[in-house]
Formats: sequence, structure tokens, C-alpha cells
Amino acid sequence: MIHRIPSSEAVGLKDDFNGPICYTPDGNPLVGPAPGLKNMWLAEGFSFGITAAGGTGHYLAQLMTQGEAEIDMASLDPRRYGPWMTTEYAARKNEECYEHVFILHHPDEEREACRPLRTSPAYDRQKARGAQFGQVNGWERPCARRPG
Repeated sequence: MIHRIPSSEAVGLKDDFNGPICYTPDGNPLVGPAPGLKNMWLAEGFSFGITAAGGTGHYLAQLMTQGEAEIDMASLDPRRYGPWMTTEYAARKNEECYEHVFILHHPDEEREACRPLRTSPAYDRQKARGAQFGQVNGWERPCARRPG
């Protein structure tokens, strides 16, 4: 690291930590401004971070310097989680992500752990009529049926 970032030699790096990979509840990383913190930016929660590092750095730099990236980064925005997020919810969803690391799955697929978490008054009626649900900000919402 000292060869790539010479100033790191003088900063007095004390420790190096590693441990289990922490996933986000939806499996997408957190990339963008940290909620409630000025000039703090996040790029974390990757399942295979090294494969996304170059692109993430490129688009994060655009967010930081230009206010937006040339691609839609909304699904990675750290602000997508709010006060409804609990430690138990995050832990159970993290375990669910571990279960899916080495199996075929689709981006943004809807997974079952911790669901339903938040429902509208119409949820039971919609479910009784065969509605398929997705989750947005912890809320169950009906979505279009997938063909097949």
C-alpha cells in the first residue's frame, strides 16, 4: 500500500481487520453519500467487491465531483434504508444473502426472509386475490406478475 499511497507510510496505520463479509438486505452495495454525514461517502457491502471496484470508483468519483453519475445509481443509494431497518432485520437478511452467494440468482430478486415487514391496510385483500408482492423500503407492494 505504501507504494500506491506514499502518505500511508506516515499516518501510523495501527491495525488491519478482516472478518465475515457483510451484505446489505437487498444484496446491492451502498454507494453514495452517507445519510446525515457531510462529506462522507460509502462504497461497501459488495459480495465480490474486487470485481466491482474499478467501476464503482469511477461512478463514485462522478457522484462526488459532478453531483450525479452517468448511469442510474438509485438502487445503490445508501439512503434507501430508513428508521424501519432494525439490527435483527439486517442480520437475518445478511444470513439470507450468504445462502445465495454461490447459487444462480437474479439481480434485485425478491427474497423471503423478514417478509412481510410492513403492509398496507389493503395487503390481505390483495394477497387473497393472488397478488404477487415485492418489497420497497420495507413495504410490501403488489407488482406485475412475471411470465411463466
